[in-house]
Amino acid sequence: MERYIKGAEPFELGGGRRGCLLIHGFTGSPYEVRPLGESLAAAGYRVFGPVLAGHATDPADLDRTSWRDWVRSADEALTLLRADCDTVFVAGLSMGGLVASRLAAERPSDVAAVAILAAPLYLTGENGLFVAAALLSPLRFVVPRVKKTLEKDERLRAIRERNPSYDCVPTRAAASFGAFMVRSRFSIRRVRQPALLVFSRADQDVPYGNVHLFAWGLGSSVVRKVTLEDSAHLMTLDHEADRVCAEVRRFFDEF
Repeated sequence: MERYIKGAEPFELGGGRRGCLLIHGFTGSPYEVRPLGESLAAAGYRVFGPVLAGHATDPADLDRTSWRDWVRSADEALTLLRADCDTVFVAGLSMGGLVASRLAAERPSDVAAVAILAAPLYLTGENGLFVAAALLSPLRFVVPRVKKTLEKDERLRAIRERNPSYDCVPTRAAASFGAFMVRSRFSIRRVRQPALLVFSRADQDVPYGNVHLFAWGLGSSVVRKVTLEDSAHLMTLDHEADRVCAEVRRFFDEF
């Protein structure tokens, strides 16, 4: 049995025949999407928030995984949820949004609609340089881990501190994350399900321009964009979290 970081455990909520699979982000945990899960469960959905391979335990575990392992974890969770539900929706935060889109592309008959929250198809600034260096240079063989930068803003720091995630980024895993971003730019063309895109102009980690790249690249005939004005990257834990939950719930209710 896995020994998870306290507060980072997988969760199952609610019941019924309509299910929602909620996927957390890179180096994160199900804690990030639990508020969304609670909102959906209260609305009558059966909700599952799994832990992706290598996450919520020890950074050394993440070092031994790749994006294929993360997708495989979510795929296995989708199979379990689908067995108990007539209809299943998938939502993902940050890198979890890339995983969600991959599941929608690869299992079109099992995913009714997808919600992509603050997911990156590209990164800029320090994050972009780090991921690019990890992917394209020998950095991942020389520097095994990089400490996460402390937030200067008190509110953002408080959000990070209460989120049970890794305090460092394994460099080899970051390289795999970079490769996954590149591949996702092409794989989203195979997504045909209705798609909800929720992005924030105030996100300091994932540029808002990603919403346009998703809207252009998705193969979906129904693409709805929601723009937040003052939420940090972990929008499901910030002060517009209620709106995020309401938008996702309203969207899934339509299908």
